[in-house]
Amino acid sequence: MSRVVMECDLIHPVGEVIFNALSTFDPNEQWPGTTWIRLKACGLFGVDENDSKYSNPGTYIGENEHILTEQELAGHVHFGLTCDLDIRLHNNGSASGYTLPFNHNGGYETPIRTNPAGGNQPHNNVQRSYLGYYWLRTA
Repeated sequence: MSRVVMECDLIHPVGEVIFNALSTFDPNEQWPGTTWIRLKACGLFGVDENDSKYSNPGTYIGENEHILTEQELAGHVHFGLTCDLDIRLHNNGSASGYTLPFNHNGGYETPIRTNPAGGNQPHNNVQRSYLGYYWLRTA
């Protein structure tokens, strides 16, 4: 084992992650005989053994783009607008081709819908971050 590797083992043991903002820095070249891989487009997040979502070190979590589902929207209400229609029933009890729900007052009503809104595009929730290069020592 070379002196460089032995010293690097003391300072940067296998499994350590280092950060550097210089694009020209490569620990594989800086410390010959060691092996490093670059971690790309991620931040570091601490393991929590008590939460299964965050208990597996060495894996990625999260996503860069996400489209909200209806269940993820903030709770809110829409006005329950309805419009009573004055439809004269024919002698046979039908409303001339209309099939509208019957309301509690004995008349017919139809819901009024709002126009669709939103672009249904994915969004990103990345916190403000300082960009640079993460290197993970693997050997």
